[in-house]
Amino acid sequence: MHYTSKLDDGTALASSIDGTSMRFTIGVGQVIPGLEQAVVGMNPGESKTVNIPSDKAYGPYRNEMTQVIARSQFPKHLKPEVGQKLQGRQVNGQTITLMVTGVSESSVTLDANHPLAGKNLTVDIQLVDVSEMRLMTYSEFEELRKQDPYYKKSRWGYLKEVIGIITKESFNSVLELGAYKQPIVHGSDIMDVNPNRPNLTYLHDATRIPWPVENSKYDLFIALQVWEHLKDKQKEAFKEVIRTSKMAILSFPLNWNCPENIRHHNITEEKISEWTLHINPVKKIKVGKRSSERIIYFFKFK
Repeated sequence: MHYTSKLDDGTALASSIDGTSMRFTIGVGQVIPGLEQAVVGMNPGESKTVNIPSDKAYGPYRNEMTQVIARSQFPKHLKPEVGQKLQGRQVNGQTITLMVTGVSESSVTLDANHPLAGKNLTVDIQLVDVSEMRLMTYSEFEELRKQDPYYKKSRWGYLKEVIGIITKESFNSVLELGAYKQPIVHGSDIMDVNPNRPNLTYLHDATRIPWPVENSKYDLFIALQVWEHLKDKQKEAFKEVIRTSKMAILSFPLNWNCPENIRHHNITEEKISEWTLHINPVKKIKVGKRSSERIIYFFKFK
């Protein structure tokens, strides 16, 4: 969609009219709630203007999110200036943005509120196109469980974690490798060696290099419990992931003791590191019991 946003008093904020249209996925929190709600039900080519109250935009302004610190606590290598933005870390480890809103000889005032907190917005919307891209739900997983024993209850444990990662990212295009009966992201492109996979985009064996995919075509690549099946081509396939995608989520069986199933047996973090070219993921998540533990790697490529 294209948009132009402004404050109640007419102050212009942002616009995409003279640039690239904005794309986002409904239901994953990529835009403010009021804007997402306004778009639902619109048809391509339709335009409208919506007034979005602060509680449906960036929330109320909260005084408790401001803090006055002594200048001696301010980073020594920086000179505090009003409007300056800093990165801080909360107790739970989450990174937040702080703005300097006041400076005196002895103190600095920091504000963790969003710059538009407490502000009502007016947004002109022009919907350009709509495509079906949304995340698998638990109710859909339960329906799959009824149809196929592959979808045993424990599998939801790592699928839920993957969905949690995806909801925090912005993406417009997804490639999934080896999606079984239903992809994690509805509307994603699918690559598989099995011609009977639903909604197949690429009928291709991922061990055959190069893949029939353009450079940097996808925002996100997903392959869950797949890499151990790529024979001895894991490294080469991961190079293709880097070539074709900006982010990647992969899951692996971890330290399984099953010598009768050589593909899953004794896959260690050291082995996974070799397969992924010793590139450090931005996130690792371990899921499940030790005897059937899985590990999820989330990568962002430069």
